[in-house]
Amino acid sequence: MSVLALFPIPGQVILPNSLCPLHVFEPRYRKMISDCVANDIPLAVSHTKRPLKSSRVPESALANQNTFEPCSVFTGGKVQILQTFEDGRMTVMVDCSTRYRLLDVQQEIPYRLVRCEELKDEAFDFVEADGLKARLIARLCELFDSELQLREVLRTPEWQEKNAVDASFDLYQFFQLEPDYLQYALELPTPIQRLQLLDDILDRIS
Repeated sequence: MSVLALFPIPGQVILPNSLCPLHVFEPRYRKMISDCVANDIPLAVSHTKRPLKSSRVPESALANQNTFEPCSVFTGGKVQILQTFEDGRMTVMVDCSTRYRLLDVQQEIPYRLVRCEELKDEAFDFVEADGLKARLIARLCELFDSELQLREVLRTPEWQEKNAVDASFDLYQFFQLEPDYLQYALELPTPIQRLQLLDDILDRIS
């Protein structure tokens, strides 16, 4: 179990193994970032379900702003402040290396602290997953044959040797998908299911 600060951002789905740059300007989130850095608290970035006004939170505490209900699965990790401007705005980088499932909320004011568990994959067939990964990379190289740079990237030793778990997230960078679709992929419990989802997408566009 881990305690993380939670930054809900509508439409922002960050898959594992990603760096997430953020421009932080709202005072409560600037405080959240400062507290995370000072106290070594991991930060999670979450897509949201819908605007929410909680009956547990006094209206004045929210400064008349809607807060958002986070999705229950998200990624997070260490946050670094890259720059602080004179007016207090910040640019930060979040190392979203780990996938988490929300258990409960410990604090809501001035920002959310949540208890989470790391969300690990269920058991799967490694041989089947590796076969799917290799087939997807080959299909992408064929589909984007005219995109020399992409083809060369996928044929590098780094990509050819990438394990199926990492590839099942990293391959999504080559697709432009709606946030809710990415959230669905993020919540899938095995790399085989994530890779099959991409295979189905290729079936529809090829």
